[in-house]
Amino acid sequence: MLLAACSREAADDNSGAPARVEYGSYRAALVVPGGDLPFGLEIAREGDRDVAYLVNGPERVRVDEVTIAGDHATLLMPGNGNKLTVQATADGLAGEAVLLRPKGVLKTWRLLATRDANYRFFPTPAAQNSDFAGRWAMTFTDESGKQDTAIGVFTQTGHEVVGTLLRASGDDRYIAGEANGDALFLSRFDGGSAQLYRARLNDRGELEGEFWTGGGAHLSFVARRDEKAALEDPATLSKLKPGATRLVFTFPDVDGKPVSMSDERFRGKVVIVT
Repeated sequence: MLLAACSREAADDNSGAPARVEYGSYRAALVVPGGDLPFGLEIAREGDRDVAYLVNGPERVRVDEVTIAGDHATLLMPGNGNKLTVQATADGLAGEAVLLRPKGVLKTWRLLATRDANYRFFPTPAAQNSDFAGRWAMTFTDESGKQDTAIGVFTQTGHEVVGTLLRASGDDRYIAGEANGDALFLSRFDGGSAQLYRARLNDRGELEGEFWTGGGAHLSFVARRDEKAALEDPATLSKLKPGATRLVFTFPDVDGKPVSMSDERFRGKVVIVT
């Protein structure tokens, strides 16, 4: 009887805490200076391996390197040195995201995930929401005053908003979020980058907001509706420096052998460098 009582007490001490990281859907969020940066997280068993999916609107990024050991799990992001490490809690997961930035800088953010929560920013949608669908000409300003431009392209169904940002160097992949009255909240974590947008319509019908990245950058932005907004011709973005007549470089290949634009094998040929 005493042994049974001790057993029950041990079980009671751990009540509410799952014995292991559970499969299923989570509302995950990185805690960045701008607040919660949410994304969808799904952990599943496929065949003989554990996998995960990072969900942003219609995009599902598969994570193949998932290790679950009891109440702990490690997710190695595909194609980079980023990783998530989490521990099971009573209602989900808690841990951290470690993001590898340029020059070997590591950024670590707290990570919280709630199991079976099917919202992104707000558990209860606002009753009345502005329409943010369409094409927006956006100007970003960093803390030094430097500016950059992009085009936001959004679609909206009820309070849910998805889209992307078009830049001369390419698009930003899917961002997803929702309208909340006259405010717009968007985010993305796809394993490689993390972004959080928060904005509000002003009296002129423009969006004024702030933008945070997983690398620690913080910018403000202004956006105005413009269905004819266009980007600078990307063919003009890269050019030879004044005085240079050709591209010259030497780098080792995967076997360590030097490759140069002046190699004989390239002479007289069109060469594409990517």
